Amino acid sequence: MNIRPKMHFVVPTLALIIAAVALLAPVPARAATSLQISFGSSPHWVGVNGTRVREIRPSDRSDYDMFQYAGAYYAYDSNDGRWYMSRRARGRYRMISDRDVPSDFRRVPRNHWRNYPSAWEDRRDDMRSGGSAATLRVSFGSTPHWGSVGGTRVEVVPVAERPDYDVFRYGNSYYAYNSNHWYTSSRESGLRSSSRATGSTSS
Repeated sequence: MNIRPKMHFVVPTLALIIAAVALLAPVPARAATSLQISFGSSPHWVGVNGTRVREIRPSDRSDYDMFQYAGAYYAYDSNDGRWYMSRRARGRYRMISDRDVPSDFRRVPRNHWRNYPSAWEDRRDDMRSGGSAATLRVSFGSTPHWGSVGGTRVEVVPVAERPDYDVFRYGNSYYAYNSNHWYTSSRESGLRSSSRATGSTSS
């Protein structure tokens, strides 16, 4: 019995069924990884006392908390609890990790925010309850060699040279992650003030 001629009908039919199922299948929603900021006019940037951070004058703000630091612009969207960064004030902002937010932002007084970051609220509550305030003395066997992490401005110590925990450098600050706590310092040999793993580095 020869069934080869029937294959000319079966194959196209299967292809149509597969295509129809693919079109009808729900497409999973993707998290927004970028943000477009709109201003009614050119914003006026002013310095925040006691920090190296600049903010937009309240009357010129958009719907987000926005700051300028070291040639970059940062926006916090309270709707999704995410941070975004761009090299241009009006440019498209890409999502960044809370860990990539400069530590100076944590010194910006609460009355300068529209919505204070919820992750930082958790850390403050932990500190008020007698939680994880501590210091960490980082010890390297010799002078460490810092290498860049591709696609970021973060530097990291090679595994062979680091202690038993992860150590990073960003700008003029150093960060270490050890036993579910983050530590930060302006010196690579000593880090202070920790927070829970779900929180962020403190200033």
